[in-house]
Amino acid sequence: MSQIRLLNNNFSKNIPELMKSIGVDPYGIKIMSSKSLHRVIYVQEVSSFVANILKQELLSLGADAAIPKQALFKKTLVNLIIFATDSQLIRLLQKLQKQPTSLKKFSQELKLALKNFSQSNFKLRVKDKIISVNKPLIMGILNVTKDSFSGDGILDEIKDKFSSEKYLITKIRLMLKDGASIIDIGAESTRPGSKSISCKEEINRLSPVLKVIKKEFPKNTFSIDTYKPEVAKFALDRGVAIVNDITALESDSMAKLISKYKAGVILMHKKGTPFNMQKNPKYDDVIGEIYNFLKERVNKALDFGVKKDSIIIDPGIGFGKRTEDNLEIIKYLYQFKTIGLPILLGVSRKTFIGKITGIDLPKDRINGTLIANMFGVLNGANIIRVHDLDQNLMAIKLTQRIISL
Repeated sequence: MSQIRLLNNNFSKNIPELMKSIGVDPYGIKIMSSKSLHRVIYVQEVSSFVANILKQELLSLGADAAIPKQALFKKTLVNLIIFATDSQLIRLLQKLQKQPTSLKKFSQELKLALKNFSQSNFKLRVKDKIISVNKPLIMGILNVTKDSFSGDGILDEIKDKFSSEKYLITKIRLMLKDGASIIDIGAESTRPGSKSISCKEEINRLSPVLKVIKKEFPKNTFSIDTYKPEVAKFALDRGVAIVNDITALESDSMAKLISKYKAGVILMHKKGTPFNMQKNPKYDDVIGEIYNFLKERVNKALDFGVKKDSIIIDPGIGFGKRTEDNLEIIKYLYQFKTIGLPILLGVSRKTFIGKITGIDLPKDRINGTLIANMFGVLNGANIIRVHDLDQNLMAIKLTQRIISL
């Protein structure tokens, strides 16, 4: 009796080895490998002329495109879905190069999207440091606050000036030991409902930490979680290499500052302010809206002279998102890969995990955090921002080992 096993797209990278194991000719393996992965590509806002030509060309290659009825009858902008193998897409790109300008431009955009989607290794350049992102990295969270949503702010732990330096050195060393490639320092809580503090207060909270990292950890990489240019400058002058800006360069001054210092930047999507962001947020297309926002802010960063290899994108889990929005972002995180930049995911201990699991205390949400993060890693997360470093490091190692097979 025959054994029949169905293989899905997750198996695609193993197909050449499978063909080799059954004795397929090497030339045949090379030819058929590009036929083994079937792509579904969602394209928004192209002219009906381009949509109709694309459908005709794809059909001639044995592929197809789903286009709306109105594309057949009037000149308008439409959305479409392409169904094709890599082999068919290669031939499509070749044919489009011989077509009018609008199709040639579309072929260049499609080629770049395919290239970006396939990219898994990045070199992040942040000030004088180069960070290799060839596997998921851990960003540890160091909250210098009293009102962090997760209950891990360290201000209450530092009782006096004498003990603060020793405490901070010990804490940072432990975070590095537990797998932190980057440590993100925040002195202002941005939990839902929180109110802003002054630059002076934020700088006062940061000063002892920045003094320690400049003195004791000059070779390690730190980011500053702030949207205020004055605070960012204070931190950049004291050894920090990345600005984690929850407003994604809303301030031109911040964009100029990051460019001047050749620092890294994390561009995050949010809707509203921390004070009001969870008051009935609504999206018609959460992935599409976040995608367009991040593309726009990446372009702004580039226009201000920030280098592309210094930029990280973050879809902003929990920042003006409903529970179902957060879950959709994690499920479809891979769609942001076509932007061509490292993706940061920050789900650690967040409220949506508590709503689903019924766990009220953020510090008890570690199991939910691990599951959400590993789904994120499987779907393209390059950096995960976490409170519980050692557990997440263990989960990443196991997940990576499985998907590397």
